[in-house]
Amino acid sequence: MTSETLEKTANILIIGSGGREYAIGLSLIKNNKGNCGASLYCCATNNNIGLINICEEIEVGDIMDFEWVYSKVKGWNINLVFVGPEKPLAFGIVDYLQEKNIKVIGPDKKNAQIESSKIFARKLMNKYNLKKYSPEYYIVDNYDENELCYIYQKLQNKFVIKPDGLTGGKGVKIFGEHLNEYVDCNNYIFDCMKDESRILIEERLEGVEFSLFTLTNGLHCLHSPIVQDYKRLNGKGTPMTGGMATISYGNSLPPFLTKEDYKTCVMINEKVIGDCHIENDSCYNGFLYGSFIKTKNGIKVIEFNCRLGDPEAINLMELLETDLIYLFKCMSNMNAFNGVYWEFRDCKSLVKYLVVPGYPMKPNNDFTLDITEDWIENRQIRWANVSLDIENVAIQPGKSRCLAVIETGTKWDTFNYIEHKVNKIISKIPKKFFWLKKIFKF
Repeated sequence: MTSETLEKTANILIIGSGGREYAIGLSLIKNNKGNCGASLYCCATNNNIGLINICEEIEVGDIMDFEWVYSKVKGWNINLVFVGPEKPLAFGIVDYLQEKNIKVIGPDKKNAQIESSKIFARKLMNKYNLKKYSPEYYIVDNYDENELCYIYQKLQNKFVIKPDGLTGGKGVKIFGEHLNEYVDCNNYIFDCMKDESRILIEERLEGVEFSLFTLTNGLHCLHSPIVQDYKRLNGKGTPMTGGMATISYGNSLPPFLTKEDYKTCVMINEKVIGDCHIENDSCYNGFLYGSFIKTKNGIKVIEFNCRLGDPEAINLMELLETDLIYLFKCMSNMNAFNGVYWEFRDCKSLVKYLVVPGYPMKPNNDFTLDITEDWIENRQIRWANVSLDIENVAIQPGKSRCLAVIETGTKWDTFNYIEHKVNKIISKIPKKFFWLKKIFKF
């Protein structure tokens, strides 16, 4: 199938305005190999300077207000919608727009449970013969200190506590690191259960973590290179974040994975997509993010997410060679997806996020950035949680991850060399931010 059988132009709406959405936007405008051009629009949570530069129009508002989003869809004559963040997916924005005959890249509310309910994901794996890839786990419905102590001992004090719902990558607490005594665990669970009806207590898995992304329309699947995420603020024992850094080996496998390991992850992602279809009686459309760990007992699943990761999207979109507009249009037409490829340059890549001091617990964004400074124009910067203040000609950092820096290297380059290139760019940015200084030893 050629691109000529699809529409030659499209008005694409991006929902969300972080680093992931900016990376997606850049990818949508960079290829256009098949003459499938696009005009970009954005429903944003912040006035992202990067998205301002590549979108026809961007409007800041409440992306959880689906009526407001739909008014923009109609006003901008949108043909296709890409949903970046997990929260609108979890609350059913895809269902809402599809009922109005709008084509959307993203799973519906039922399928988004794969992320919005960790318990749903574990039960799905258990029901459809993927149990051996799960850790031992316990579902806590009621607060009972005796029952909790029994679970802690059953797991030999090697466990993690996970609220069932969305926590922005910051809700998982590890016994022995974030929580040092049983009373700390009980207090955390008690506090979580004020908002969450259920808690998941899981065996703590030990090994090397990594991610595999699958792009699907529910019938056909394409799989990404492996990406590794560094979620801790600054090493062992420090707070979990949405992701401080990521690396990708391009089309090569990391040295700790075999081809069989990769095939296992592909099988798990594809089976979960099919199992969601069976369980929910609807096709899973969009991205499935499989978070895995290689243990001494083989591959295990940490969790699934119902969207493209951030900052992983920055790595992948930088190396993407396939026309993303074409892929998106194929995803909106199930019969068109078979035989399509998701191709990437065979390069290594490394991303680092810059955050405000005190992130993630007590972020302090009481400063601005001068928009006239030379470093602002660096093409390796991916803008995220920042807002352009046109009146003051300044950039106001938000309280989350503000901007990322990406660099690539050949498959023969070392990651410490690529990290040195990233740090060189960061050295030109005002020293008001915090970032993960060293991933690799120089």
